Formats: sequence, structure tokens, C-alpha cells
Amino acid sequence: MVGLVNGHSISTGTYQSTWNFAQRSGTFDASFQGANFQGGIAGGARGTFSTPTAIQSNNQPRQLEVNGAFFGPGSQPAYQAGNFGITSTNNGNYNAVGVFVGEKR
Repeated sequence: MVGLVNGHSISTGTYQSTWNFAQRSGTFDASFQGANFQGGIAGGARGTFSTPTAIQSNNQPRQLEVNGAFFGPGSQPAYQAGNFGITSTNNGNYNAVGVFVGEKR
């Protein structure tokens, strides 16, 4: 994960995602600038996924939303990429937008 924070600084984070192709749902766990997020993602059209509702941080007043897609050969592609947004939940001025990319392990 890499993102632009408050419009002026670049920061990196980590994420791990699980996915069940049959149920078209999974999890998205991320850490970005000290905030940790654990929540669900749901399948959309043509191999896309997103957070049905924002994932609340368990240690910071922030929430995460993601949109992504799977790509690669076969019916269960090994790659995913997308974008994310993190905003304050306490009327603060925190805002981050960025991208993520991953490979099945």
C-alpha cells in the first residue's frame, strides 16, 4: 500500500486479504500510519470487490474503504489491485488516498 496523506506526504502500509471465490467474499486487514483495520470485502461485477461499509480502525479514529479487482489467468486469478481511502471519524483533518497491489501466496 502506498498513499498520499493530507495532500502532501507519501506513506506506505501493509495489507493482507483472504478471498473465497465461491462465496464472493473475504477479508481485508491493513495497517497504515499506525492505524490497524480488520474487516470484510464483498464481490461485485466482473471480478471486482469493495468494502460494503467502511472498516473502522481498532486503535485510531479512522475508517478505511477499498475498491479493487482480481486479474490474471484462470477462473481464480492470483493478483489483486485497487485503491483505498482513509478518513477521520472524529471530525479530524486526516485524509489518505492511495493504491494497493498483491499476489496470492
